[in-house]
Amino acid sequence: MKIRVLFAAVTIVGLAACSGNSQSSSQSSPTPAGTTNPVGAMATAAAGAAHAMATAAAGAAGAAGSMVSSVAKMAPHTASYALKAQNGSGENGKVTLVGTGGTTTVTISLNGENTTGKQPAHVHVGPCSKLGAVKYPLSDVVLGKSVTVVSAPLATLTNGTLAVNVHESAADIAKYVSCADLTKANQL
Repeated sequence: MKIRVLFAAVTIVGLAACSGNSQSSSQSSPTPAGTTNPVGAMATAAAGAAHAMATAAAGAAGAAGSMVSSVAKMAPHTASYALKAQNGSGENGKVTLVGTGGTTTVTISLNGENTTGKQPAHVHVGPCSKLGAVKYPLSDVVLGKSVTVVSAPLATLTNGTLAVNVHESAADIAKYVSCADLTKANQL
C-alpha cells in the first residue's frame, strides 16, 4: 500500500510539473506577483496528501505490530506438575497452571481421591518435604477436581519455592494426601 501511495504521489507531481511548467524560456510567461501557479499548487497539494497517506499507512502498520505483540504477551502459558501421593493415600495426579497476564488458573486432577467429601487445597511455601505457610488458597478438591483462578502471574507460582498441597479433609487438615513441588525438575 505504501508503494502504491508513493508511486501515485510521484506520478501526480511529475504530471503536474510536465503539464505547464516545461515551457521554454522564450515562451514562458512569469506568474504575476501575488498570484499562485495553479499547477505548482496542485503538485504541492498532491505531494502533501501522498505523504500524509504514507505516514498514516506506516502508523497503521506500527499499531498492528504493537497489537500483535500485546496479544502475544497475553497469550496463555501452561505448566503441569506431578501430584504425588503422601501418607499412604494413593492419591496421585497432576496440577496444571495456565497463566494469562497477571492471573493463573490452577487445575488439580487427582486419581484415587477421597470420595466422601471436600479436600482442602493450597499453594504453600514449599517444598513438599517441608511445607510452610499457605501462600494462596485453592478451591476444595471434590471428586478429584479443583479449579481456581489465582491473582498472581505464572512466573510467581513457578519460581521453584512453592508447592501445591491437598489435605485429607477440613476435619483432618494436618494429614497431607498429595503434593507437587512447582519446580522445573517436577514439571511434566
